Amino acid sequence: MENTFFDESFLERPVNLDEAKKELINLKQRLEKEKDSLRIIEINLDIGRVSRVLNLLEDAENSLLCAHEEAKKYKYADIFFSSAKELGILYCIQKRYTKSDDYLSKCVKISSKAKQYKDQLAKVFLYLAISKKDQRQSSYATEYTQNAIELSIEMGKLDLLEVCKRFLHSI
Repeated sequence: MENTFFDESFLERPVNLDEAKKELINLKQRLEKEKDSLRIIEINLDIGRVSRVLNLLEDAENSLLCAHEEAKKYKYADIFFSSAKELGILYCIQKRYTKSDDYLSKCVKISSKAKQYKDQLAKVFLYLAISKKDQRQSSYATEYTQNAIELSIEMGKLDLLEVCKRFLHSI
């Protein structure tokens, strides 16, 4: 799901709610018909991501856990990373900080060895910062936000950069 924005509470929301709902229905229909195991895992990842943005958190968790476990089983590194990131974000939203921090830290560790995930790290650091702020660990929240800002600049992610700057002022 590409068309999202961060609301005043730093939650990712769809720009167009109706389009996001239609996308979720379409994904679920595709999942029912799909036979290829890789495509099933990819669709579950997409269902989890869209469900999270629509605040359907239980559905999101079920789909993301399925994608994550299957990606691990079949050694699909890209989906494993993306599902870990999405689970970390989801658990942060649910205020399940230990799980959130575990998944997001796993993403940081993976990306230190596999540079192809660097473009996704700014969002990982932002959610680590949100988690740490909520846990009243402001020094970590500031550090992670600064990492997110640096990566947003480096990767040219100007929308995310503005969100990170706004979050930094809230710490």
